[in-house]
Amino acid sequence: MARTLFEPPGQRIFTDDDVPELTEAYSQVHDRLVARALELSGVALETVSDPVDMAGNG
Repeated sequence: MARTLFEPPGQRIFTDDDVPELTEAYSQVHDRLVARALELSGVALETVSDPVDMAGNG
């Protein structure tokens, strides 16, 4: 989340130094914010198939 939220004119809201504090306070709200930021940026979170099934070893 620290690298996805920006204020005009393109300045990051959080710095890399904020990451430890953000991880301590991480909640479902943060999860929704990150998911929305990724969606708006065009990043797709795909479900990874089971590698055992893909290899035919299941």
